[in-house]
Order: sequence, then C-alpha cells, then structure tokens
Amino acid sequence: MEIIPDRSVTHYTLADDNGWDFVIDVHAVPPGGSSKLNWISVVKEPPLFRQKPDDDFWYTYLQDSRTVYCSFRGYKDLGKQSKGLFDLIKQQNPDKLVIDMRLNGGGDYNVGLKHLVHPIRDLPDTNRKDTCSYSSALVRSPLPCLILHISVTRRTLSWWDTRSERNPTATRKPAR
Repeated sequence: MEIIPDRSVTHYTLADDNGWDFVIDVHAVPPGGSSKLNWISVVKEPPLFRQKPDDDFWYTYLQDSRTVYCSFRGYKDLGKQSKGLFDLIKQQNPDKLVIDMRLNGGGDYNVGLKHLVHPIRDLPDTNRKDTCSYSSALVRSPLPCLILHISVTRRTLSWWDTRSERNPTATRKPAR
C-alpha cells in the first residue's frame, strides 16, 4: 500500500499537554517477536475467555452468579478434562453452565458429542422441553433447572447442533 516508505519504522509527530510538538519513532516487531515483548494490559484482570491462554479446556465456579464457566478451546484429553467439569457441576449444583467456544479452532465432532454434548444433555436438570434462543444458544428448562449457554462465533456455530439433541428448537445468533 506504500503508506510509509519503510515498513520497519514509522515516525509520529505528537503534541504534549503544553502544545509542544515532538516526534517518536515506532519500530515494527519482526515476525515471531511479539512473544518476547512485555505487554501491558489495559485491564487488571482479562475477561474469562482471555484467561489461561495456554489451556485448551478449563473451568471454574463463579459463586456470585451460581455459574460454572467452561472455556473449551480444544479437544486435547477432552475425556479426562470433561470429567473434572462434571465433578464440579455435581459438587456445586449451579444455576447456569456456560460453555465458551469462541476460541475453539475445531476438532472431532464425535469426541465433543461423547464427552460434552451427551453428558450435558443427560444431566438431571437439563433438557426438559428445551427451547433455544438468545445470542448463540441458550437452553432453558422448567425450574428447578440448569440454564445452558453456549458462546460461539461464526467459526464454531455448527459444533453445538442443538437440532440433533432430542427436541430443542434452535434459533441461534453467533456472539461477535
């Protein structure tokens, strides 16, 4: 695009609080070099879906909202990993279960069915006259119940195909 003459450096002229101009040079980070930088976060604690970036599958109980949150980014050891999730659900008996798939790059659909979809469907407090709606998939059943929310993107929308699970009606809008 040739917006700047040299892709490795650009010069910005800025003004300080007193109106004095000064120039700073901004150097490009070479490919692969961003992992060596000490980034400064703009928030004290990143949102849940940005936490534990090296973990493909992790979960936690959020006491204030009585919610079990699960970040499902990958399929590595899903059988073993999901066992801990279901132990936490049994222990805490939450009102809500959030499966966050926004950073999931894909994998074996049948493994997901075996270790997540079917076990969630078979929990005693879910899948009673389900209806799906809201942003992504929100499965509700009569009280007392577990409300299931699946956070998806356009890349991960097809994974949780609620139409194939018993009788829910699927009206899904991907999260942005």
